[in-house]
Amino acid sequence: MIRLVLILVALAAATFAIIRMLGHHSLILLALPVAGIVALVVAVQFWRHTIGRRARIANRTRCLRWRIWLRLRPGPGWASHLELIVRWSRLRAVLTGARSRPSMPGWRRLVTPATQYAVRLGRAQWFRRAWGRMEDQTLMLAPPRAGKTGYLCDRIIDHPGAVLATSTRADALKLTIALRRQLGPAEVFNPQGVGGPEVRSTVCFDLLSGCEDPALAMMLGQALSGGVHTSGEGGDMAWWRGKAEDPLAALLHAAALAGATIEDVYAWTNRLGDDQVPAVLTRDPRAAKVWLSAIAEIRRQGKTPGSIRSTMSKALSWVALPGLRDAVVPRTGARIFDPAAFAASTGTLYMIAAESGETSPVAPLFRALAERIVWEGTLIGSRMPSGKLDPPMLLALDEVTQICPVPLPQWLADSAGRGIVIIAVAHGIAQLEGRWGTQGAQAVWDTSGCKLLLGGLSDADTLERVSQLCGEIELRRSGHDSRDLNRYVRVRVVPPELLRMLPDFRALVVRTNRYPAAIHLRMAWKRRDVRRSVSSAARSMGGWQPLPVLDLAELSSAVPDDLAVPDDLAATAPLSAPPASPPFIWKPRNPKGTR
Repeated sequence: MIRLVLILVALAAATFAIIRMLGHHSLILLALPVAGIVALVVAVQFWRHTIGRRARIANRTRCLRWRIWLRLRPGPGWASHLELIVRWSRLRAVLTGARSRPSMPGWRRLVTPATQYAVRLGRAQWFRRAWGRMEDQTLMLAPPRAGKTGYLCDRIIDHPGAVLATSTRADALKLTIALRRQLGPAEVFNPQGVGGPEVRSTVCFDLLSGCEDPALAMMLGQALSGGVHTSGEGGDMAWWRGKAEDPLAALLHAAALAGATIEDVYAWTNRLGDDQVPAVLTRDPRAAKVWLSAIAEIRRQGKTPGSIRSTMSKALSWVALPGLRDAVVPRTGARIFDPAAFAASTGTLYMIAAESGETSPVAPLFRALAERIVWEGTLIGSRMPSGKLDPPMLLALDEVTQICPVPLPQWLADSAGRGIVIIAVAHGIAQLEGRWGTQGAQAVWDTSGCKLLLGGLSDADTLERVSQLCGEIELRRSGHDSRDLNRYVRVRVVPPELLRMLPDFRALVVRTNRYPAAIHLRMAWKRRDVRRSVSSAARSMGGWQPLPVLDLAELSSAVPDDLAVPDDLAATAPLSAPPASPPFIWKPRNPKGTR
């Protein structure tokens, strides 16, 4: 930097001397050459001291960050341009697309958009487009407000099959629902009314439908009890949660056979009217009578049965909330959500819930619905010629540890072979350990074939783990004698501090056995089709909305006497709505060269 300042000072002095010698009229003639020389000197010095070979050791983090921002290859140890062509290109996606889309032959993949059988990750160095396999399970680690919703929406829009998207806000729905409706039905399950009345639920989930089947009742019992937070994989709460699975499944099974509701099941867990449960299981020939022993255990007096009932009651605590209860109790005229039809379609289901920490009461319900959809999708895929769903189903699980804590360690291990692709979003490894424990978080990390890490992560353990995963390289120090044994130094390919300081919307992508790559993710709101759909929706929803008609006679009775409306004015007709505004007419901009 000192050299750069001295050079600029010398150039300025020389320019001033030449101007004094030739006169002030030469200022214009010398301005452009001098500016070019100054720019060249600045560029050379910037290259040498900031992003050149010398800076890779002296100022490594700053060098890598600048090279990523300038769309250059960060350095040795990162994916080269040749590797991007061979392993990250569309041609590679065409060759590997048969695994995720067995029904699509090779010639069809050549003429079909690559998003039908591959995943567009973004653009790497030199603006090279990078593609990934659709069957790779993805783990995204990002802090809040880092752009993870934009990338999730981009994946949701491009996915060719059914999509289940969870979120704590309505942003993803507003950005993608117009385009997803072009592929299939788009439904909303928003029992808490997040986002206002315009984002209200469109379907009702009949939780007890199909629970006449003991296998389905057992799955839902495990899902509801599994949604109870246990602070890791061990502890007393995890044991009580396992003990509550069979009795809860038996209650769901009995309620479906007797035509009861989820409110009755919640009452049975608190010993209100539970004497009819053994009668139903004994009398009905479809009942699984082996569960009579589980019901007898929780009906006994003692600390152990009381703890089991307490765990079951906690798994159904959301029934006490009117909005959540009404979302699973079929009403007259309500549209019932069909998980089997959804899994076999190309539709979209948006599951939205308010964020209230890992003890959210909606977590057991959302997990039960997600597991029911995956259950039906697995059965449907097993009957297909390829033995899995084609096109695959996408689970875009934002805030997976809080509102929809599915058994992620187990699903990531084998769901790709069933045609179910998962994108799990979390804020760090510590958040995964808080939900599934140390071993569960390690299983999530190991079974995620594609890891996306955005800038801003502040968990030191996560940063160090990623840095060690990318390995080390040896770099030669510039200016040292070739006979010097210490001319090489070992450095990290990805320093921990670099991951925290990644530029906006850039992600470190680590895929299976590939070299790491710095990818510029495409945000959904920058897509042209999204902009057109959002603007058309805004125009269709715009305009004047008529207000309710006001009766001034009723209004005058609700105000003081000194402010009351006169009788002659109150006797007149109610206020009429103003005339509607003229429709919006889009006018193009003036052509170039006109006014």
